[in-house]
Amino acid sequence: MAQDDWRADARSKDSGSRPKNKVVGLLATLVVLLLLAAVGLGVLYYVKHTQSVQMQSLLEEQRDSISRNLEQVLVDYNDLKTDNASLLEKLTDEKARAEKLLAEVKSVKAVSYKKIKEYQKELGTLRAIMRKMVGEIDSLNTLNKELVEENSRVRGEYTEAQLNVQKLSSENETLSEAVQRGSVIQARSISLVGLNGREKVVNKASRTVKLKVCMTLMANPIAKSGSCLVYLRIFAPDGVLLADPEGGIFTLNGETVAYSAVREVEYANADLDLCVFYGEKGTYAKGNYKVEAYVHGALAGTGEAVLR
Repeated sequence: MAQDDWRADARSKDSGSRPKNKVVGLLATLVVLLLLAAVGLGVLYYVKHTQSVQMQSLLEEQRDSISRNLEQVLVDYNDLKTDNASLLEKLTDEKARAEKLLAEVKSVKAVSYKKIKEYQKELGTLRAIMRKMVGEIDSLNTLNKELVEENSRVRGEYTEAQLNVQKLSSENETLSEAVQRGSVIQARSISLVGLNGREKVVNKASRTVKLKVCMTLMANPIAKSGSCLVYLRIFAPDGVLLADPEGGIFTLNGETVAYSAVREVEYANADLDLCVFYGEKGTYAKGNYKVEAYVHGALAGTGEAVLR
Protein backbone atom coordinates (compact mmCIF):
# COMPACT_ATOMS: atom_id res chain seq x y z
CA MET A 1 0.00 0.00 0.00
CA ALA A 2 2.81 2.43 0.84
CA GLN A 3 4.51 1.72 -2.49
CA ASP A 4 1.32 2.60 -4.39
CA ASP A 5 1.06 5.92 -2.51
CA TRP A 6 4.66 6.79 -3.43
CA ARG A 7 4.02 6.17 -7.12
CA ALA A 8 0.89 8.29 -7.10
CA ASP A 9 2.73 11.14 -5.42
CA ALA A 10 5.53 11.00 -8.05
CA ARG A 11 3.02 11.16 -10.88
CA SER A 12 1.40 14.18 -9.31
CA LYS A 13 4.72 16.08 -9.06
CA ASP A 14 5.64 15.27 -12.68
CA SER A 15 2.32 16.53 -14.04
CA GLY A 16 2.69 19.77 -12.06
CA SER A 17 6.17 20.54 -13.42
CA ARG A 18 5.24 20.19 -17.10
CA PRO A 19 3.21 23.44 -17.37
CA LYS A 20 6.03 25.31 -15.64
CA ASN A 21 8.55 24.02 -18.17
CA LYS A 22 6.32 25.16 -21.05
CA VAL A 23 6.01 28.68 -19.60
CA VAL A 24 9.78 28.94 -19.14
CA GLY A 25 10.33 27.82 -22.74
CA LEU A 26 7.86 30.39 -24.09
CA LEU A 27 9.49 33.16 -22.06
CA ALA A 28 12.93 32.21 -23.34
CA THR A 29 11.69 32.27 -26.94
CA LEU A 30 10.07 35.67 -26.40
CA VAL A 31 13.30 37.08 -24.95
CA VAL A 32 15.30 35.82 -27.97
CA LEU A 33 12.81 37.38 -30.41
CA LEU A 34 12.94 40.71 -28.56
CA LEU A 35 16.75 40.65 -28.65
CA LEU A 36 16.73 39.94 -32.41
CA ALA A 37 14.28 42.80 -32.99
CA ALA A 38 16.47 45.17 -30.98
CA VAL A 39 19.54 44.16 -32.96
CA GLY A 40 17.68 44.69 -36.25
CA LEU A 41 16.52 48.17 -35.24
CA GLY A 42 20.06 49.02 -34.16
CA VAL A 43 21.49 47.97 -37.51
CA LEU A 44 18.84 49.96 -39.42
CA TYR A 45 19.55 53.09 -37.35
CA TYR A 46 23.28 52.68 -37.91
CA VAL A 47 22.89 52.41 -41.70
CA LYS A 48 20.63 55.48 -41.91
CA HIS A 49 22.92 57.47 -39.64
CA THR A 50 25.99 56.48 -41.68
CA GLN A 51 24.32 57.57 -44.94
CA SER A 52 23.38 60.91 -43.40
CA VAL A 53 26.92 61.45 -42.12
CA GLN A 54 28.41 60.55 -45.52
CA MET A 55 26.13 62.98 -47.36
CA GLN A 56 26.93 65.78 -44.90
CA SER A 57 30.64 65.00 -45.24
CA LEU A 58 30.36 65.26 -49.04
CA LEU A 59 28.62 68.63 -48.78
CA GLU A 60 31.32 69.88 -46.41
CA GLU A 61 34.04 68.73 -48.83
CA GLN A 62 32.33 70.64 -51.63
CA ARG A 63 32.11 73.71 -49.39
CA ASP A 64 35.84 73.46 -48.63
CA SER A 65 36.60 73.06 -52.36
CA ILE A 66 34.58 76.20 -53.14
CA SER A 67 36.44 78.04 -50.36
CA ARG A 68 39.83 77.08 -51.83
CA ASN A 69 38.73 78.13 -55.31
CA LEU A 70 37.54 81.48 -53.99
CA GLU A 71 40.91 82.03 -52.31
CA GLN A 72 42.60 81.37 -55.65
CA VAL A 73 40.20 83.79 -57.36
CA LEU A 74 41.25 86.50 -54.87
CA VAL A 75 44.92 85.75 -55.60
CA ASP A 76 44.24 86.12 -59.32
CA TYR A 77 42.38 89.38 -58.76
CA ASN A 78 45.31 90.73 -56.74
CA ASP A 79 47.65 89.88 -59.63
CA LEU A 80 45.63 92.00 -62.07
CA LYS A 81 47.15 95.47 -62.59
CA THR A 82 45.72 98.32 -64.64
CA ASP A 83 45.86 102.12 -64.87
CA ASN A 84 42.41 102.34 -66.42
CA ALA A 85 40.08 104.01 -63.88
CA SER A 86 36.95 102.22 -65.06
CA LEU A 87 38.57 98.79 -64.99
CA LEU A 88 40.24 99.54 -61.65
CA GLU A 89 36.87 100.41 -60.07
CA LYS A 90 35.30 97.25 -61.48
CA LEU A 91 38.26 95.20 -60.25
CA THR A 92 37.87 96.61 -56.73
CA ASP A 93 34.14 95.85 -56.70
CA GLU A 94 34.64 92.23 -57.85
CA LYS A 95 37.39 91.66 -55.27
CA ALA A 96 35.02 92.88 -52.54
CA ARG A 97 32.31 90.58 -53.88
CA ALA A 98 34.68 87.59 -53.81
CA GLU A 99 35.86 88.42 -50.28
CA LYS A 100 32.26 88.68 -49.05
CA LEU A 101 31.34 85.34 -50.61
CA LEU A 102 34.46 83.67 -49.16
CA ALA A 103 33.62 84.96 -45.67
CA GLU A 104 30.07 83.60 -46.01
CA VAL A 105 31.26 80.18 -47.24
CA LYS A 106 33.75 79.88 -44.37
CA SER A 107 31.22 80.92 -41.73
CA VAL A 108 28.28 78.75 -42.81
CA LYS A 109 27.70 75.85 -40.46
CA ALA A 110 24.62 74.04 -41.75
CA VAL A 111 25.67 73.09 -45.29
CA SER A 112 22.83 72.23 -47.68
CA TYR A 113 22.81 71.09 -51.29
CA LYS A 114 20.89 74.23 -52.26
CA LYS A 115 23.56 76.47 -50.68
CA ILE A 116 26.35 74.55 -52.41
CA LYS A 117 24.70 75.12 -55.80
CA GLU A 118 24.32 78.84 -55.04
CA TYR A 119 27.99 79.12 -54.08
CA GLN A 120 29.08 77.18 -57.19
CA LYS A 121 27.03 79.53 -59.38
CA GLU A 122 28.55 82.61 -57.72
CA LEU A 123 32.05 81.15 -58.10
CA GLY A 124 31.47 80.54 -61.80
CA THR A 125 30.25 84.12 -62.27
CA LEU A 126 33.33 85.53 -60.52
CA ARG A 127 35.63 83.44 -62.71
CA ALA A 128 33.85 84.52 -65.90
CA ILE A 129 34.09 88.20 -64.96
CA MET A 130 37.77 87.82 -64.11
CA ARG A 131 38.53 86.16 -67.47
CA LYS A 132 36.76 89.02 -69.24
CA MET A 133 38.74 91.60 -67.26
CA VAL A 134 42.02 89.83 -68.05
CA GLY A 135 41.15 90.06 -71.74
CA GLU A 136 40.26 93.73 -71.43
CA ILE A 137 43.46 94.57 -69.53
CA ASP A 138 45.59 92.62 -72.00
CA SER A 139 43.87 94.38 -74.88
CA LEU A 140 44.55 97.79 -73.35
CA ASN A 141 48.20 96.98 -72.67
CA THR A 142 48.69 95.66 -76.19
CA LEU A 143 47.02 98.69 -77.71
CA ASN A 144 49.16 101.11 -75.70
CA LYS A 145 52.35 99.36 -76.72
CA GLU A 146 51.32 99.41 -80.38
CA LEU A 147 50.50 103.12 -80.23
CA VAL A 148 54.00 103.86 -78.95
CA GLU A 149 56.04 101.49 -81.14
CA GLU A 150 54.22 101.37 -84.49
CA ASN A 151 53.19 103.91 -87.11
CA SER A 152 49.72 104.04 -88.64
CA ARG A 153 50.60 101.81 -91.61
CA VAL A 154 52.10 99.04 -89.45
CA ARG A 155 49.15 99.29 -87.08
CA GLY A 156 46.77 98.90 -89.98
CA GLU A 157 48.58 95.79 -91.25
CA TYR A 158 48.84 94.38 -87.75
CA THR A 159 45.14 94.93 -87.15
CA GLU A 160 44.27 93.20 -90.40
CA ALA A 161 46.52 90.25 -89.51
CA GLN A 162 44.99 90.03 -86.06
CA LEU A 163 41.50 90.00 -87.51
CA ASN A 164 42.44 87.16 -89.84
CA VAL A 165 43.91 85.17 -86.98
CA GLN A 166 40.85 85.77 -84.84
CA LYS A 167 38.60 84.76 -87.69
CA LEU A 168 40.49 81.51 -88.22
CA SER A 169 40.57 80.87 -84.49
CA SER A 170 36.86 81.56 -84.24
CA GLU A 171 36.11 79.24 -87.14
CA ASN A 172 38.24 76.47 -85.61
CA GLU A 173 36.60 76.95 -82.24
CA THR A 174 33.16 76.90 -83.81
CA LEU A 175 33.98 73.71 -85.69
CA SER A 176 35.35 72.06 -82.53
CA GLU A 177 32.27 73.03 -80.54
CA ALA A 178 30.01 71.76 -83.33
CA VAL A 179 31.76 68.37 -83.32
CA GLN A 180 31.54 68.19 -79.55
CA ARG A 181 27.86 69.10 -79.53
CA GLY A 182 27.21 66.68 -82.35
CA SER A 183 28.61 63.74 -80.36
CA VAL A 184 26.24 64.33 -77.41
CA ILE A 185 23.46 61.76 -77.03
CA GLN A 186 20.16 63.63 -76.98
CA ALA A 187 16.87 62.46 -75.46
CA ARG A 188 13.40 63.26 -76.73
CA SER A 189 9.86 62.73 -75.43
CA ILE A 190 10.94 62.88 -71.78
CA SER A 191 7.85 62.23 -69.68
CA LEU A 192 7.31 62.07 -65.92
CA VAL A 193 4.23 60.44 -64.38
CA GLY A 194 3.11 59.32 -60.94
CA LEU A 195 2.33 55.69 -60.12
CA ASN A 196 0.06 54.33 -57.41
CA GLY A 197 0.62 51.20 -55.35
CA ARG A 198 -0.70 49.01 -58.20
CA GLU A 199 1.74 50.49 -60.76
CA LYS A 200 -1.08 52.45 -62.43
CA VAL A 201 -0.49 55.95 -63.79
CA VAL A 202 -2.13 58.67 -61.67
CA ASN A 203 -2.02 62.46 -61.80
CA LYS A 204 -2.88 63.18 -58.17
CA ALA A 205 -0.09 63.72 -55.66
CA SER A 206 -2.11 62.13 -52.86
CA ARG A 207 -2.30 58.82 -54.78
CA THR A 208 1.31 58.82 -56.01
CA VAL A 209 3.81 56.47 -54.30
CA LYS A 210 6.64 56.66 -56.86
CA LEU A 211 7.62 58.39 -60.10
CA LYS A 212 8.25 56.97 -63.57
CA VAL A 213 10.37 58.79 -66.16
CA CYS A 214 10.44 57.56 -69.77
CA MET A 215 12.35 58.86 -72.78
CA THR A 216 13.94 57.95 -76.11
CA LEU A 217 17.70 58.26 -76.54
CA MET A 218 18.03 59.50 -80.11
CA ALA A 219 20.14 57.91 -82.82
CA ASN A 220 23.56 59.55 -83.25
CA PRO A 221 26.11 57.87 -85.54
CA ILE A 222 29.07 59.83 -84.13
CA ALA A 223 28.23 59.36 -80.44
CA LYS A 224 30.05 56.84 -78.27
CA SER A 225 28.30 53.47 -78.38
CA GLY A 226 28.15 50.69 -75.80
CA SER A 227 27.18 50.59 -72.16
CA CYS A 228 26.30 53.97 -70.65
CA LEU A 229 24.61 55.31 -67.54
CA VAL A 230 21.52 57.50 -67.76
CA TYR A 231 21.34 59.76 -64.68
CA LEU A 232 18.14 61.52 -63.63
CA ARG A 233 17.88 64.63 -61.47
CA ILE A 234 14.25 65.17 -60.40
CA PHE A 235 13.26 68.43 -58.71
CA ALA A 236 10.20 68.81 -56.48
CA PRO A 237 7.83 71.82 -56.84
CA ASP A 238 9.89 73.73 -54.24
CA GLY A 239 13.05 73.27 -56.35
CA VAL A 240 14.68 70.74 -54.01
CA LEU A 241 16.38 67.76 -55.64
CA LEU A 242 14.75 64.39 -54.91
CA ALA A 243 18.04 62.68 -54.07
CA ASP A 244 18.80 58.98 -54.38
CA PRO A 245 18.03 57.35 -50.98
CA GLU A 246 21.45 55.68 -51.09
CA GLY A 247 23.26 58.98 -51.64
CA GLY A 248 24.24 58.37 -55.27
CA ILE A 249 26.51 60.95 -56.94
CA PHE A 250 28.14 61.53 -60.35
CA THR A 251 30.52 64.02 -61.98
CA LEU A 252 29.00 66.91 -63.93
CA ASN A 253 31.14 69.69 -65.44
CA GLY A 254 34.01 68.78 -63.13
CA GLU A 255 31.82 68.90 -60.02
CA THR A 256 30.41 66.08 -57.92
CA VAL A 257 26.60 66.27 -57.76
CA ALA A 258 23.82 64.06 -56.44
CA TYR A 259 21.31 62.30 -58.65
CA SER A 260 17.77 60.97 -58.14
CA ALA A 261 17.99 57.71 -60.09
CA VAL A 262 20.27 55.96 -62.58
CA ARG A 263 19.95 53.19 -65.15
CA GLU A 264 22.58 51.41 -67.24
CA VAL A 265 21.68 50.82 -70.90
CA GLU A 266 23.35 49.55 -74.08
CA TYR A 267 23.44 52.31 -76.67
CA ALA A 268 24.01 51.23 -80.28
CA ASN A 269 23.77 54.65 -82.02
CA ALA A 270 20.08 54.02 -82.73
CA ASP A 271 16.87 55.18 -81.03
CA LEU A 272 16.55 53.54 -77.62
CA ASP A 273 13.38 53.65 -75.47
CA LEU A 274 13.81 53.35 -71.72
CA CYS A 275 12.10 54.10 -68.39
CA VAL A 276 13.58 54.83 -64.96
CA PHE A 277 11.73 54.68 -61.63
CA TYR A 278 12.24 56.84 -58.54
CA GLY A 279 11.02 56.20 -54.99
CA GLU A 280 9.15 53.36 -53.35
CA LYS A 281 6.07 54.07 -51.22
CA GLY A 282 6.99 57.74 -50.93
CA THR A 283 4.82 60.84 -50.51
CA TYR A 284 4.75 63.69 -53.00
CA ALA A 285 3.56 67.29 -52.87
CA LYS A 286 1.26 68.93 -55.37
CA GLY A 287 2.86 71.04 -58.08
CA ASN A 288 5.22 71.08 -61.03
CA TYR A 289 8.02 68.48 -61.09
CA LYS A 290 11.04 68.91 -63.38
CA VAL A 291 13.48 66.25 -64.56
CA GLU A 292 16.91 66.47 -66.20
CA ALA A 293 18.53 63.51 -67.98
CA TYR A 294 22.33 63.21 -68.34
CA VAL A 295 24.39 60.83 -70.49
CA HIS A 296 28.22 60.79 -70.50
CA GLY A 297 28.27 63.86 -68.25
CA ALA A 298 26.21 65.99 -70.67
CA LEU A 299 22.61 67.14 -70.52
CA ALA A 300 20.55 64.93 -72.81
CA GLY A 301 17.17 66.59 -72.27
CA THR A 302 14.59 67.88 -69.81
CA GLY A 303 10.94 67.32 -69.01
CA GLU A 304 8.28 68.24 -66.49
CA ALA A 305 4.87 67.23 -65.20
CA VAL A 306 2.24 68.44 -62.75
CA LEU A 307 0.79 66.38 -59.91
CA ARG A 308 -2.52 67.84 -58.82
